[in-house]
Amino acid sequence: MQIRVLGPIEVVTRDGRAAPLGGQRPALLLALLAANAPRALSTGRLADALWGDRQPVNPAAALQSQVSRLRHRLSDPHLVETVAGGYRVAAPGQVDGVVFESLSAEAEGAGPRAALQRLDAALSLWRGSPFGDLGDHEYLRPAAARLEERHTLVAEGRVEALLALGRHGEAVGAALALSCGPALATSLYPEDQRIRVLGLYTMMFGIGSALGPILAGELVQHFGWRAVFWFRAPIALLAFSLTWSLPPSTPRGQQ
Repeated sequence: MQIRVLGPIEVVTRDGRAAPLGGQRPALLLALLAANAPRALSTGRLADALWGDRQPVNPAAALQSQVSRLRHRLSDPHLVETVAGGYRVAAPGQVDGVVFESLSAEAEGAGPRAALQRLDAALSLWRGSPFGDLGDHEYLRPAAARLEERHTLVAEGRVEALLALGRHGEAVGAALALSCGPALATSLYPEDQRIRVLGLYTMMFGIGSALGPILAGELVQHFGWRAVFWFRAPIALLAFSLTWSLPPSTPRGQQ
């Protein structure tokens, strides 16, 4: 069973099925425990996060009831472990956020080839904003920000590893994606234009990859790996200039 927090919170069973959590409060409870894995959270802190100023008459009993329901719904009595004064995720290795940070840490002390394998494995776990809509909860915000920062470092580390392996074209494409990703490009346009915008972005991405072996090698040799970011701006500007001039699509029904 996997607890996924690198995107909307979800639990995936051994057969690959997403298990229903039963509402926002159980999802928040699991997210809080997963965000702090392998550490435990006290009953008081969990109660504050779940009910805020509207505490139940007996917070400890209400929390125990929520944990029992979560265990029952997920058909796993051992997923959440009771400890002195609180609760914790019994197997931190089941939390994708924990695995993500572990792979990132392993990459830091590895050679470029091994580092790239670990960084790619870490990035494959990423599905979107940590904790989804729950990421803005005051008790989850610090963990979400930490994971976002780590994600950026992992992506930058991947560029560095690619360059160290001489894969300059891929490194340029990855560097461009860091600053001018398709999500940013398409978010600036109405939904009916986004397919064309994404197509133009992909073309610009290809230009960067084609220029990579020529430009990146020279820049890196003289100024270090971060120099690949220096020519992202002209390419991004060209992409946005082209897409900005796109005429709006004709809405269906008005053709």
